[in-house]
Amino acid sequence: MSSLPSAPGDEAAAGATPTSPPTRPAGARRSTVVVMIATLLTKVVGLGREVVVAAIYGAGSTFSAFTVAFQIPNVIRTFVADQALVSSLVPVFTGLREDGDERRAWHVASTVVSVLLILLLPLTALAMWGADFLVDIAVYDRNDQIDMVLAAQLFRIMIPVVVLMSIGGVIIGILQSYGKFGAPAFAQLSFNAVAVIVLLAAQPDKSQIAVYAWAILIATVVQALLPAPWLRGHGQRLSLGGAFGDPAVRAVVVAMLPVMLALATLNLNNIVNTYWSSRLTTDQLLGDGGAGPATIFKAFGVFQLPQGIFSLAVATVFFPMFARFAARRDDDGFRDSVVASCRQIVVLLMPASIFMVVLAEPIVQLLFQRGEFGADNTQLVAWALQGFAVGLIGNGAIQLLMRAFFSLRTPWTPAIIGFFVNLLGNIVLGGLLHGPMGVRGITLSMAIANTLSFVVMYAILRRRLDGAPVGPIVSALVISGLAAGGSVAVGWLGWDAVQAAMGDGLAGQAVSMCVAIALTWGIYGALALRLRLVNVPQLRRALNRRR
Repeated sequence: MSSLPSAPGDEAAAGATPTSPPTRPAGARRSTVVVMIATLLTKVVGLGREVVVAAIYGAGSTFSAFTVAFQIPNVIRTFVADQALVSSLVPVFTGLREDGDERRAWHVASTVVSVLLILLLPLTALAMWGADFLVDIAVYDRNDQIDMVLAAQLFRIMIPVVVLMSIGGVIIGILQSYGKFGAPAFAQLSFNAVAVIVLLAAQPDKSQIAVYAWAILIATVVQALLPAPWLRGHGQRLSLGGAFGDPAVRAVVVAMLPVMLALATLNLNNIVNTYWSSRLTTDQLLGDGGAGPATIFKAFGVFQLPQGIFSLAVATVFFPMFARFAARRDDDGFRDSVVASCRQIVVLLMPASIFMVVLAEPIVQLLFQRGEFGADNTQLVAWALQGFAVGLIGNGAIQLLMRAFFSLRTPWTPAIIGFFVNLLGNIVLGGLLHGPMGVRGITLSMAIANTLSFVVMYAILRRRLDGAPVGPIVSALVISGLAAGGSVAVGWLGWDAVQAAMGDGLAGQAVSMCVAIALTWGIYGALALRLRLVNVPQLRRALNRRR
């Protein structure tokens, strides 16, 4: 295997003593648990937000206008802010710190902030001016039942989130390079909490969808700035200006383009899904011809619950570790950490994937069916959720492998795969399947594209790492699939028995779902320990690796 690429700044501090020790097992496990707990709370509050929103606005054409308006700032945010910044900044910032050049690392981060403000402030103003054109692109050849004028108005309210999250992305990247995961994780919790508080305080009716757009903007301000106090205590600070000619700054900026393209695939796929869902017939949407985008949006929110709790927690904690192994050219440590983290993704997400396929309708009914959200909405969202759930593991794994490529300073690889395999695959499959399968075909297309992308990414990374083993991942897929299938079957039997005894009221729905969850994850957890689904020695080796 060729040596892993060195970090920028090697010429300035070759052989310098690393400024931070390798991640220790207890520290990494503790960080993972903290992120998972914070993400769990975030997703629970986020589901609460979705429940409130569904009760107020339903999932019809009015909320579809919001969905169209929200997708575009969300994609732009992915291109120039948030995780794109984190993923391009962390390897460079970590590499400079590993070389002992702490001050230069902070100067680089300050310069990145300045460049972003110079670029994004006029870009935001231009986007607000061209809002009508941009929302028309999102729903090309209009669906007459979606109010595009309203969508443009909502877009103008929400587009400033791009600037806010760009600053937040720099802050999060710095904190993660220091191994501080709690504050960024809990910042997302604040977003959902603030959005709910604004909605409850305003008490809007169904026609006042702009209130929700303002709630999103206010919540984003809080989310972006909340982690800032944790930057203290490192002897440096962020400031405007900086070293615009520093090669490390250029490294961050140059890396951002492929990183942005790679990470934007998910949100570009959401725009593709919005496009195809806006073409579904009234019969396919059970009488509401404008409900397609809102249906996909609601299903995606539920799909993101296990994704955020498990896969993003694993990716968040392992990403700085990947960067550290790459900076130290520790080939064995990098390989072990990739295999161990992929196995974790499989083992953690398998029961959630099967559970959401089998119990999609009662999940959606419990979460959303009240107020303006009726039984037909429940059926549509459940169908969409089943398609998404098939690709849960694939989607989680590509989020992890993208960060492995970013750490190796080869971000164009996942960007190219994301475009030619994931995005184009989703476009083609969505065009083929949305007619015969409706909303389920649209989300299943994305699931298939995600899974294919994972296979291609791992095959390329395996060659780069001189034979990263496939066996541990395949065995985890097979064994966890069998264990999860049996566990979900028992969980479904428990759900059915309680539902029959208590009826279809809210209490019966809640208790039966809790029983299903407890049985499924209780049995699966016991089987996972018994069958040693988590390769503890390999995981410990990855976490314990030293230079």
